[in-house]
Amino acid sequence: MNAIIYTRVSTDDQADKGHSLPFQEEFLRQYCLIKKYNVLEHYQDDYSAKNFERPEFKKLFAYCQKNKKNVDIILFTRWDRFSRNLEEALRMIRKFREMGIQINSAANPLELDSPDSKLLLAVFLTIPEVENDKNSIRTSEGMRMAKKLGCWVGTAPYGYKNSRNAEGKSTLEINENASLVKEAYALVSKGTYSMNEVRLMMMKKGMRFHKQSFLNLLKNRAYTGNITVPEWKKESEKIVKGLHPAIIDDALFERVQEVVTGRSRLNLVRDIDNENLVLRHFLLCPQCGRVLTGSGSQNRIKKLYYYYHCQDGCKERFPALPANELMNEYLNGFSFDKDVQKLFIRKIRERLNPAHDVKVKSIHEVEETILTLVSRSRTLQNKFLDGQIESNDYQDMKKRLENEMIELEKKKSALLNTDENLEKFLAKGLSIIQNVSKTYRTSQIGRKRRILRVLFPNRLIFEKNTYRTQQPNEILSLITSFNKAFRKNKSLENEALSSWAPPAGLEPATL
Repeated sequence: MNAIIYTRVSTDDQADKGHSLPFQEEFLRQYCLIKKYNVLEHYQDDYSAKNFERPEFKKLFAYCQKNKKNVDIILFTRWDRFSRNLEEALRMIRKFREMGIQINSAANPLELDSPDSKLLLAVFLTIPEVENDKNSIRTSEGMRMAKKLGCWVGTAPYGYKNSRNAEGKSTLEINENASLVKEAYALVSKGTYSMNEVRLMMMKKGMRFHKQSFLNLLKNRAYTGNITVPEWKKESEKIVKGLHPAIIDDALFERVQEVVTGRSRLNLVRDIDNENLVLRHFLLCPQCGRVLTGSGSQNRIKKLYYYYHCQDGCKERFPALPANELMNEYLNGFSFDKDVQKLFIRKIRERLNPAHDVKVKSIHEVEETILTLVSRSRTLQNKFLDGQIESNDYQDMKKRLENEMIELEKKKSALLNTDENLEKFLAKGLSIIQNVSKTYRTSQIGRKRRILRVLFPNRLIFEKNTYRTQQPNEILSLITSFNKAFRKNKSLENEALSSWAPPAGLEPATL
């Protein structure tokens, strides 16, 4: 009789001499010698027996399919070496039987044609499956408890590395990739670029992710320093404070989730990367009023020249180079007197002061509501402990209170962030406007186009080597074009700037 011997060991079995691969192989060869079986092949795996997705077992099965007339029996030491899954084992035994090949254990041989042996087979295969299930439950419960305590279990997310704290608990440490994670979140949160565009941008900096894995990164709450404990049995999902440090704050994470889920519309205005056509889509045709595009054209010696031109039959066309150079001169006309700058800042502060009082009151109201919910939560716990409410009702009410508190904390965070770092935003924005021509000339194309978008929201018309616009940015025109008027007539302060100060709760626009 021709036999194939199969040995298997998993990581958990390595230390057990009764499970070791050399022991199994020696046992099976001695068995075949006694039975006078001819050993054709020997296959051995270092994989779990939960299923048959094992490399060597697949080779064994393929060998049997090609040589089924020469193979009589497949032998292993014990049934748990063959499988720890009753359903999978019976299915595989049936496949081998269809090829005319027996399956049997050398330590616990069975006559599978006998009805009584089928019962014993079920016992032999079920016992290891039950052990696996018990181990799985114990592992799941242990991991869940560790998560509740703020420990990190599993592989570290990108931007972290696995470590242990002073108490020996499993947690995470920030590594050198954390700055890339923070930058990716910041770019997505702005809504200027799609998630895939951000992914491609970050790939150039070393963050290499496929689309789905990058999406998973953007949805991973671990970056806020928190851990998600998933729903299990009658327990609802929980968010607990992790032992590891945060890379981003909760507010940034929530803004990104709005973009990821589509709750926040993307403001996709595409930057065109050709520096020679920086004004493309910012110019209107003086003939027909449509938006001009641009392209390059080669001459006979293959030198490339760029032009702005209209489409669909309109013949408007002019060289891009002089138009680009004249834009620098045109921007020189935007001046920003220091006195006007001081006046503008003062008016913004005056407008925001009343809003600050409203904000403080709102924060106080939110904090009072949170304290009320905390009190309700304690009362709910006492009633549950006293047996006054059922477990299901307790879980439902507890989850509702937790969700309300989470929303209130978000509201409080948003209020605290309102008008935060106002001086920094003003200094940055006004420094750009103060010398907008220089800023424009020294910027990369992406920033140039953002400057144009702010200055000329309704686009420009280029005709006879001059620029004109029907409706520039009204606020910018007010604070840059009328410096002399402001200095001559101080009454303009209240008539003009006062009405243009930003409404309460808005941060000043930045380029």
